[in-house]
Amino acid sequence: EMSPNTTPEKEPGGEVPVIEEKAAAVNKPEQTAAPPQADAPAEPAEGDELIAPAGRTNGEFEFGDTYYLQQKVDYVKTAANAASGGCCACLGNQFTLRDEKGVVFTIVEDSWWLTRCLCNPTHKMELQLYEGKNTKTNPTYVIYRRGKPCGFCPVLLDCCRDQIVLKTYNGENEGIVLATVKQPLYGGIFTPEFQVWEGDASNDEKPVYTILGPSCCVGGLLGEFINGGDFAIHHSNKAVKKDDPGEGLIKKDSPQGASGIGDMAVNLLTDADNFSIHMPADASNEARAGILAASLLIDYLFFELNGNVRCEPLSGGVSCACCNLVCCGDFIPCRCEVSKDCLDWFKDVCKDSLDSNDDDDE
Repeated sequence: EMSPNTTPEKEPGGEVPVIEEKAAAVNKPEQTAAPPQADAPAEPAEGDELIAPAGRTNGEFEFGDTYYLQQKVDYVKTAANAASGGCCACLGNQFTLRDEKGVVFTIVEDSWWLTRCLCNPTHKMELQLYEGKNTKTNPTYVIYRRGKPCGFCPVLLDCCRDQIVLKTYNGENEGIVLATVKQPLYGGIFTPEFQVWEGDASNDEKPVYTILGPSCCVGGLLGEFINGGDFAIHHSNKAVKKDDPGEGLIKKDSPQGASGIGDMAVNLLTDADNFSIHMPADASNEARAGILAASLLIDYLFFELNGNVRCEPLSGGVSCACCNLVCCGDFIPCRCEVSKDCLDWFKDVCKDSLDSNDDDDE
């Protein structure tokens, strides 16, 4: 027998026995397997592509010249509001901000449902701006609105001024303040007025832009017919003359994608509004961010009253929004109601007319 330490003799012809090959294989160090290759990052799904990086410079987003703000039509909310007489505002709003290339930001409201029901449209809220259509990531910007503590009241004191602040979002911590928008004291008397600051405006120094709306009558069927929904953007260091178009414009548009009866139905039955925003040519990036925030505040204040037509459950009739009468930064919503008796009379007239047509045919 051969001991384990005995060197095997060579066979004739110089061949090494097979046992030596086996021993060499046992003593050979085992090779480690190469680590698996990491999967390549998945391509963004269609519709989730980010338009915003095209507008970035050194990592900072640069706002362009023209944007289109479109509010999402929520049919569940519309039906609930119409049936409850505008008392059901349980769902927050959602907007998309577009340019000529596509969706730049998706804007989502975050607020307490009870304040939406009881204090709408002057309630406290937070608006989160997500780049592109993907709302599962962290927002890029956050807009804070403190709301009016006394609800519908003239702007006679500093605490009565409605204001919003736009900040960058840095994880769980608040970032820097890019822009601030406030109502001035007395709110422009009979003309809605908003002031835009670059950065923080806690000391209320001179704003960079002033936004002026239509006089006296804003929103509603009558207000939009008479005055439209144009809010002109003026330099604050320039005297504003009558009929001055301003350096920029926030304009209320008809809903996109609807025409004819569909356009009329969306206008009458929903609170989904659309705006085109034309920035002043020489506005800084911070001022453009503030003008964008101001357009959202304008929508909430003057065009967020649960649709132009709604049911009145207490009287059984139907009411329509005529306009909002503006005075000292506050507004009084004016609605015209068609009572149940009028509706019944109209129904009887239509029925008699159809019956008489049937008799004539016979």
